[in-house]
Amino acid sequence: MSKNQTPTAEKPQTAEQNAGLSRKKRDALVTYLAALFAIAFLFVALSMIIENHNLKADNENFSNSSATALERAEALQNENRELLSKAEDTRTAYDLLMQAQEADRKRKTEDFEDAMTQLAPLTENLSEEGLAIYQKLAAKLPQPETTQEETTQP
Repeated sequence: MSKNQTPTAEKPQTAEQNAGLSRKKRDALVTYLAALFAIAFLFVALSMIIENHNLKADNENFSNSSATALERAEALQNENRELLSKAEDTRTAYDLLMQAQEADRKRKTEDFEDAMTQLAPLTENLSEEGLAIYQKLAAKLPQPETTQEETTQP
């Protein structure tokens, strides 16, 4: 009987040992998985923080670029307004020059003098040829009469 009792006595010990090892393995596995999840969570959190930082930097760069683009657009609009104004002044100057030439050709003194008076402040918008024509026409303008008092004053 001692042979029969020995194996039976050994079986409960083996079952307890197997249960103890199994529980230890299970606890180790749970701890290992928990550590892996914690590390993965830390990596995800760290990558989110880095991505948030990069997005803020990109947003600042975009804002700066946007502001610079707006300033450049404003400067271009102002330059365009100035060029349009200069073009309008040039067109007006040549219109007046043509009126003065036509009035001179038709011997309309009053119209000629009026066109030349209006043209005088716009001569800076004339080309060299236009300025030469203006000067030829200006020579035809009647000179203001000087009174005797003006000629005697020093």
